Order: sequence, then C-alpha cells, then structure tokens
Amino acid sequence: MNKKSNMTLACNDCALRQYCLPSQLKAEDMDKAEAIVVPNNPIKKNQNLYLTGEPMSSIHIVKVGSVKTYLTNEHGEESVTGFHLPGDILGLEGLHSLENANSASAMEPTLVCKIPCEGSDSFLLSDSELPHYFLKLLSREMKKGQKYRLLIAKRSAEARLSGFILLLSQHLKQRNLSSSFFRLPMSKADLANYLGLAAATLSRALKQLEQSLVIKISGRDLEILNLESLELLAQEA
Repeated sequence: MNKKSNMTLACNDCALRQYCLPSQLKAEDMDKAEAIVVPNNPIKKNQNLYLTGEPMSSIHIVKVGSVKTYLTNEHGEESVTGFHLPGDILGLEGLHSLENANSASAMEPTLVCKIPCEGSDSFLLSDSELPHYFLKLLSREMKKGQKYRLLIAKRSAEARLSGFILLLSQHLKQRNLSSSFFRLPMSKADLANYLGLAAATLSRALKQLEQSLVIKISGRDLEILNLESLELLAQEA
C-alpha cells in the first residue's frame, strides 16, 4: 500500500487540516503556516506536554493519540478538565496571558504538531484568515466547557456517563470515525475524576448500562448497542 500517512503529511495534505486550519486559507498563507508549524512531535504515555503556570511556548494540535488536561491543587490532587483527540487544539486558554492555564499529559503514545508562540505573532496578527479563525477556535473551546458543566450538573451517574459517551461518539463522527464502536483512551480513574464520580460509582454505572443492553464494554473497547436509550438516559435531569 502506497498511501501517505497522517504522520508524515504536510499541513496542506493532512486529513485533520480542516479541524486546525481554515479551509479557505490562501496558498501563500498556507505556506507561511507550514513554515511555522513544527509537526509530528512524539510524546510518550504519561509525559507532560506542558504544566500549569509555565510560560506558554506553543499551541498544540493532537495528530495521533490522545491527551488529558488537568489542574493540580496544593495537595497534589488532580482534577481532570478535558480529554483531547486527533484534530483537537490545546493551549488556546493561555493566549491572553502567555501562561499555561492547565497541564496536559499524553494518555498513550501521541504525536502533536506545535505552533510556537515566539515568531508566530506577526502571522497571527496579519491580514490572513487566521486571527479570525483562532477566535472561532476559542469559541469552540468555550462551548466544550459549557457542555462539560451541563454534563456534571446531571444528578445520576448513569446520566453523566451516558452524556459523556454521546459527546465522545459525536466528536468521533465529526471526524469521520466510527461513532458506535470505539476505544476509550482514558483510564476509569481519570473518567471518574472528569465526571465528578467515585471510581466505584462509575463502575456501577458502566455495569448498569451493560446490563440494560445500552452499551457493551470489553476492556477499553466500547460499543453503543442502543443509541436511543443512551440519548434518553443522557437527557435525565
């Protein structure tokens, strides 16, 4: 097979381009973008991409693998704030202060592309479509945060879990990936943390959804068996 891999493609030919660069970007602006972007940076599992409060050096785009973002309190306890898959952009929250607003860690071997902050100012503030597009990306991230707040506002563990599975399924569908059968890249401990549940409560909720034939779980592989029931559970107040 002679197909080019996403791991070696330039921005202009990458299948994920539509999620991190505007489709209407002019050819000359695309050339400038490719000159700035540092592609295919390997990150080991559990390796941090950046830490909260450190000077922000780059915006990161997940190309392969998955990343979690989190905050740590004074006692060293983590609060997971998000999970990020291929095509997702990390670090936009820190642009106003040029300090990382959270920490990010790879949940599996991961490749990221970087847009360095230093040297990219003139391009991001130019007459190209990029400045306007980055405002759209910020808006997209704010909407994600809003969906998360609505998710954890749900009372039952089953409703929170069902809502999360639906959001993940929709996210994968938008990227032309399987939305009914997929692998959960995060650990159960991280998922419970993100949903504001105890680990035992999450396990019971997963078991309940399985017994109700709404989903099927094998290790980290999840299959949605009854989408309508999952949607009804997710709507529970």
